[in-house]
Amino acid sequence: MGCGENSLSSNATGLAYAEEVALKILPDGTVGVDSVGATSATSEFTAIEISWDDVTRRITLTGTIAAGETSAVAKITQARGDGTSVGVVGELVSINSPGTFTGSDPTGTSIGQWAGAGETGSTDLIAIVYIPSLQNGDTFTIEFATSSAGFGSGATKVLTVTTVGTGVAKWYELEPNSYDSLGSEIETVARSPINASRQQKKGVVTDVTADGGFNTDITQTNLQRLMQGFFFAKAHERATSSSIKSAADSITLTSVASSTITIAAGDETKFKIGSLVKLSGFANAANNGVFEVTDNTGSGSLVCSAASFTSETAPAGAKLEIVGYEFPAADVSAALTGNRFVMTSAASKFGDLALQVGEWIHVGGDAIVNRLLSNAPGFARVAAVASDGSTLSLEQCSWATPQADAGTGKQLQIYLGSVIRNEKDPTLIKCQSYQLERQLGKDNFGIQSQYLIGAVANEFKLNIPSVEKLNADVSFTALDTQTRNGSTGIKAGTRATMPVESAFNTTSHIYQTRLYVHDADAITPDSLFAFVMDGELTINNNVDGLKAIGTLGSMDLNVGDFEVSGTLNVYFATVAAVEAVRANADVGFNVIAALDNAGFVFDIPLLSLGGGRLEVEKDAAIMLPLETMAAENAAGYTLLSTWFAYLPTVSMDS
Repeated sequence: MGCGENSLSSNATGLAYAEEVALKILPDGTVGVDSVGATSATSEFTAIEISWDDVTRRITLTGTIAAGETSAVAKITQARGDGTSVGVVGELVSINSPGTFTGSDPTGTSIGQWAGAGETGSTDLIAIVYIPSLQNGDTFTIEFATSSAGFGSGATKVLTVTTVGTGVAKWYELEPNSYDSLGSEIETVARSPINASRQQKKGVVTDVTADGGFNTDITQTNLQRLMQGFFFAKAHERATSSSIKSAADSITLTSVASSTITIAAGDETKFKIGSLVKLSGFANAANNGVFEVTDNTGSGSLVCSAASFTSETAPAGAKLEIVGYEFPAADVSAALTGNRFVMTSAASKFGDLALQVGEWIHVGGDAIVNRLLSNAPGFARVAAVASDGSTLSLEQCSWATPQADAGTGKQLQIYLGSVIRNEKDPTLIKCQSYQLERQLGKDNFGIQSQYLIGAVANEFKLNIPSVEKLNADVSFTALDTQTRNGSTGIKAGTRATMPVESAFNTTSHIYQTRLYVHDADAITPDSLFAFVMDGELTINNNVDGLKAIGTLGSMDLNVGDFEVSGTLNVYFATVAAVEAVRANADVGFNVIAALDNAGFVFDIPLLSLGGGRLEVEKDAAIMLPLETMAAENAAGYTLLSTWFAYLPTVSMDS
């Protein structure tokens, strides 16, 4: 181990990743003009210039007005890339030469106007637009008119600008335990001509293979964002101020005071009355925790009547997110129908929860009043949701002996997570590429670094060892690699440090592992084993580089099938598992982990079993090794994960 300032010890190899906007291209903080449309030319406007400042999140639009014009107005409207309207977004209008600025127009017909006696030279009308949530593909319509009466009179010029390449690169820290050949392998071919000296000539470089991976412990959030890459899909989230999909999907959290959470105006509609929200990252302890929304009628205000917040502006890192829902008193009852646990809401509240088939929920809270009468708290998978929100059908209930339940006097709580799964709808399948940055200590000028460029998530292996930590092996296939010395420095962007979190272990943090044969009559089908010694769950995207003449490295990446497989070494209990292998039965598998009032579920609803040959050794337990191969289920996915930002204490260490 080196002790000098420029030590190249392995402990200096910090690892991080950033999401690319296109293969090999990081966000650069600019707004490019993808398309510009204009009305017929007019001599009153000689030019319009556009510039973007990523720090202040402002677009500045400067319209140069010809000499002699006595008045002008400006208007800027914004539309989302998905077609939804944002409306008039101009914040400020000014002029850079004499004239009378008459202020903004509150009606929204224009953002400002000025009037003057007419200038001898050209005049710039500058419109500045503050955009807190700019997305690729957003369209801005910019209108300038030479009439204080507004648009529709006088000379008018209209531009339509579609923005691309917005934002700056954000680097997310990782915590590798070890590396797996991260970098590039250079292929050379020697020259071996026939010659009397019998010596070879110097070879030439013919190819570069770029790939790499690492092993890391599993904590609550360290891989959650990155899992979107392995599933080739964006997360299904509920309202949050810290979206893992994109900054544009995040709401703005401003402050807390008394019993009110202040957010951006309009976002309050995303929080139904009864929503359970989690606040974290505030300096005052009283401002962190789980609270129930009791009023969302104020613009940008969420009232939590049971809260007593200390007045505080939201610091960097503060977070607001929906983690559950509390039903009105005696609103929910339950009945058993075939292999379904069917809950009925008298007020049809299940429609407020944006539930989808396949996601997992937690039924019941810590307080007795927040649980069902005859059913212990636990996890279950959503099987169906009535279109009118009146009923919710559950399967795979984790608690013992589900029963019909009147729910009298109960204010049932359920807890919800973010869902990441592989998608059937082609429009929802997203191939996200990354750049992986490994810092390599310092030279005489600064930090050295190494990059995987155009890296696509290839393989994820969840390791479930005996008496150990949960950990994962992840690997990427990339287009190329790059190194930078200390003089060049590491790549630009903001850098997020990893939060301090505990690792899940396999002794006290595994709530459930269940391998079961599908049963049309059983709400909780019997598990095919009593205990697991160890196991693995693997995602393989079968990513390969495409080679081409004139390209060193790969010119593109080819993606194969989404394959999910695994192995289990279980303690033999009955012959049921052996028989299931032989019968090629429809089998399912899920694993639930819970720690520090949070947790996650990995669920394979449909798989077939292989292996199944009993291992019998002297003085040892009988073991049954099983191989699993997953397939698309009736709901259209192969593997689904649910990530709970909050779970009640009753389900910890169970």
